[in-house]
Amino acid sequence: MTPNFHQGIIAYPERAIAVVCVRDTTILALAEPRVIEFAPRRESGPLTFVDAPGLAAELAENRNSDCSPPPS
Repeated sequence: MTPNFHQGIIAYPERAIAVVCVRDTTILALAEPRVIEFAPRRESGPLTFVDAPGLAAELAENRNSDCSPPPS
């Protein structure tokens, strides 16, 4: 089964945090990064959410930013 979310990983010197976005909505969450295995079978399970108030505040402040790719 294909996961129903995308993750962008932000690497800090002391740890990495995944910004998780559900495919069909604009809801974001912060979680431990997941390694998605493709072979021989995919493992799935619950996300482990993390508390990162500074990152959450930055994401909330910039939520209306235009994140569209630049024109080609």
